[in-house]
Amino acid sequence: MYEITINSILSKNQLQIMSESMVQEIIDNNKLIDAADTIMKMEYLIKSIKDNPDYKDSLVAEIGKHGKYMNTYTGNRLELAEVGVKYDYSSCHDLELKEMEKQLEILEAKIKERKDFLKKLPAQGLEILRGDELLKIYPPSKSSTSGYKAILK
Repeated sequence: MYEITINSILSKNQLQIMSESMVQEIIDNNKLIDAADTIMKMEYLIKSIKDNPDYKDSLVAEIGKHGKYMNTYTGNRLELAEVGVKYDYSSCHDLELKEMEKQLEILEAKIKERKDFLKKLPAQGLEILRGDELLKIYPPSKSSTSGYKAILK
């Protein structure tokens, strides 16, 4: 396997081409487990850097020196943005909202209970009487996608 240097002059298109080439090489050389292990560590490293408050604060300050946004020397754009906006409604003292939230909580519990009931139905269905009408209900269809889970120790 060859070594690759990731640097700031690579374009999105070049990165896509590199990605496709690397995937093919990983498959051809049967290095799937090694690659998954390395990718897991790289993802953790990148997330740790991006989530670091010192990094975030310093980057926001640096971008702020240029206004609301700046373009990097390779043409990419960094913008200041409000992310993760949250509203705290507890201080509103709105009785109507509190009542609606209580109704929603009750309805969500009823929906969960009904879904659990439907999951347990036999495949051939179940006949139920609703008013004066006889209905046949069935369990929900189930689908999944195979994948993998990576756990960094």
